[in-house]
Amino acid sequence: MRVNTKVTEEIETKVAALLLRDHKYTAKLIKQEVENELKTQGKNYAFTERTYINIKRRILAHLPSENQMDQKWSIGACRINHIPDDMVPVLLEFEQVHLTYVRLGERSDSPAIITVRQAIWMSILRSKVNKLIERYKQDVMPDTSAGDRKEYQLKRMLFWVAVLYAEQEQISESLGHKYYDTSGIDEIVFLREHPHCSDFVQAIDEAYHYSVQKEETKSGGLPNG
Repeated sequence: MRVNTKVTEEIETKVAALLLRDHKYTAKLIKQEVENELKTQGKNYAFTERTYINIKRRILAHLPSENQMDQKWSIGACRINHIPDDMVPVLLEFEQVHLTYVRLGERSDSPAIITVRQAIWMSILRSKVNKLIERYKQDVMPDTSAGDRKEYQLKRMLFWVAVLYAEQEQISESLGHKYYDTSGIDEIVFLREHPHCSDFVQAIDEAYHYSVQKEETKSGGLPNG
């Protein structure tokens, strides 16, 4: 199998995603996770740890040590960031339900908090997602455990779409992009027809993969300095 020797923006994007989870990821662990994931996609890379150290250094240079946008949301933060007042009860209700399920282990990969950035995206996307939720409610079976689970899935649908947009915005910032182009994931998530809730969930997953590939096609990458 041919070994790729060029550091593409797909590589940089995957490294950025790891560093957004934890800035303390070592080059050795980054190399292992990134190259193993790419190998499952039939892509063979074998860079030195020094290469990943350089990539990490350049990405961290674009990340502020403490970004207020990625701190826990609050009513005060909503006022400062011009999140509409009518979003406050929506966020409070969702946070109560969401964190209850996180504590119960319903989703081990769920973010522990709702950030200001995610709250902003929830506000931006609420109207569009709510229209889909109204359509998908007909799939819910009331007064059953399955129905209760589906109700919760619908409630958290807005949050998971907001997480998609917020995380890709963070990655775009960490790679030094001055313009966050969402047109690709807009098309997958909102412009295609998704007859059922399960179709919409699959679209969100597809959008994560698409956004990584799209980053690779952009001209240039991280500055080499």
